[in-house]
Amino acid sequence: MKRYLILTIIFLCIAPSWLAAQSREGTIPSATPARPSGRLAAQPQQLPGMAMPNEPTQGYPKFQQSGNSLSRTVSQMPVTGLLKEEAGRQPMRLKGFEDLALANNPALRQASDLVRRSAAQARQAGLYPNPEVGYEGSEIRGGSFGGGEQGMFVQQTILLGGKLGLRKRVFQEEQQENETGAAEQRYRLLSDVGQTFYSALSAQELVKLRQQLLKITLDAAETAHQLANVGQADAPDVLQAEVEADQAKVDCVTAQMNYIQAFDTLADIVGKPDLPVSPL
Repeated sequence: MKRYLILTIIFLCIAPSWLAAQSREGTIPSATPARPSGRLAAQPQQLPGMAMPNEPTQGYPKFQQSGNSLSRTVSQMPVTGLLKEEAGRQPMRLKGFEDLALANNPALRQASDLVRRSAAQARQAGLYPNPEVGYEGSEIRGGSFGGGEQGMFVQQTILLGGKLGLRKRVFQEEQQENETGAAEQRYRLLSDVGQTFYSALSAQELVKLRQQLLKITLDAAETAHQLANVGQADAPDVLQAEVEADQAKVDCVTAQMNYIQAFDTLADIVGKPDLPVSPL
């Protein structure tokens, strides 16, 4: 009996407190809101009056603006035309350069002068000495009586034993040696002119090839950007096309500079360093 009485008293004491707690729990909200999970947790909350940008759907539309700027960079980068003025000049042939070299080369002119000098010496050595004509007088007196010895004389030296022929042969051998040296100098000059001419010609053809490759790479870069705009190309493909286009521009300018240098070397060989660069 006492046990039941004690339990009843305890229940009556605890019941009012428990009922009050339950009542507060149902009416007062939680002070700390529940944290969202997953993709919602990463999304920022939009403030009143602030417009949120649209999220890109795929990776390339984000690159599209960058790709267009690269395309404008390539299209606006000028290709240095070092041969614009030269393209309007008359082309020069190998024969024209050879004629200039034969007319202006100082070593060849010196060799020709040596040939003419030895030829003249050989002709002179084969001739008899010039005769001597003079006047001679002795014991000449003046006055009305006059007197003395006087008169004219003619003297000619005659060489015997074939001396004229031997002297002439010496100078003829020298003339032949000079002619051989002049011919060697002429062939060497023409060889240098021809070699340098064809080197310049190959440099000119390389310029044409580089220009064609540049056009191809620029078209490829433009095509890569168009494919990127429709989602058929990635960013590395577009950047690779841009790099190849820029390298093609550098190669084109380098080829033009090499051609100008080769033409200047050819002009120096023919003795016309101020010769304007012209197509070959």
